[in-house]
Amino acid sequence: MAKKGSLSARYQQSYATKDSGSNNSIFQWVKADNEVRFFKPKEGRNMINIIPYEIKSKKHPLVRQGSMKVGNIDYVMDVWIHRSIGPSQADVVCLRRNYNRACPICEAMDEAKAAGNKDELNALKPRRRVFYNVVNVNESDGEIMVFETSHFNFEKELIEEAREQSDDQNMVDFAGIDNGCVIEFRGSKAKFEGFEFMEFKSFRFKERGKGQAVAEEDIESAVSFDAIMTVLSYDQIKKVLYGDGEGEEEEDNTPKETNLDDLPDENEDEDEDPPFDDDKEEEDDEEVEEPEEKPKKSGKKGSASPAKDRGKSKDKAENGECPNGHTFGEDNDEHKDCADCPCWEECCAAS
Repeated sequence: MAKKGSLSARYQQSYATKDSGSNNSIFQWVKADNEVRFFKPKEGRNMINIIPYEIKSKKHPLVRQGSMKVGNIDYVMDVWIHRSIGPSQADVVCLRRNYNRACPICEAMDEAKAAGNKDELNALKPRRRVFYNVVNVNESDGEIMVFETSHFNFEKELIEEAREQSDDQNMVDFAGIDNGCVIEFRGSKAKFEGFEFMEFKSFRFKERGKGQAVAEEDIESAVSFDAIMTVLSYDQIKKVLYGDGEGEEEEDNTPKETNLDDLPDENEDEDEDPPFDDDKEEEDDEEVEEPEEKPKKSGKKGSASPAKDRGKSKDKAENGECPNGHTFGEDNDEHKDCADCPCWEECCAAS
């Protein structure tokens, strides 16, 4: 049973970060407990209920950051994604922006920025995407669907209105289990540089009517996004970025094998509505700035580089052993030495 509790702190966290600024999904939808359908807002008035979900793994970025715990409920999966990367045009969870870890795509982005290559920089930069479990109030079946969009276009507007429309200058409890609201908003088609997308505005919060309350079974039926999210290791991401070994240096001792089987095939069901909307690309332009914190480097001054540390520990990691003597794939982030472990990404992927 999911742990009930106030989402007030979660609303405040989303509000505080509201300005932070491909089709291969980062989620393995086939591993969800129920068949996943996707919600596509229509032009004009839309009315939805957001259904909270239970956090089930440490892959949730806010669990890694320490502001939430496994077993808590959340109403949104807010995640930074590199989109359409490499020959496979895959979407990849950004290790730097989500987990403050070294990310080869971000490193390539830094090089493009230093070289003044704006096109490559724009193609590599991570985008902030949000995912919700929602019920379309205008539909009578009450089916829970997944709604994905850009943070800039929806969550930023939603959380600002939740602050503005609150009587006590706190937050409207729009996704609360007991006192949540029906969220009404207007969809309006717009175009930018040839791209057509749906713009969302005029958010309003209305009292839930009869039959619109969120039940415990709704939370249990909702998709726990973190549980089905694919987080690739540093070395796996390099394979996605460069293809078959391209870009590898001879002295690089990082593991040569990788497993891309965890990437779901978006064409597995061509009749399914795609989870992505065609939103404008400039929504994320303000997200180009450097992250607030640089990724931590392993070891002290004079010690081996992160790549060499990973090379020295690769044999243990490949054999499913933790270089620090803990349980590989299970004790991720359970011990102090996990913070500087050169095999953290591999351990996280294994978990």
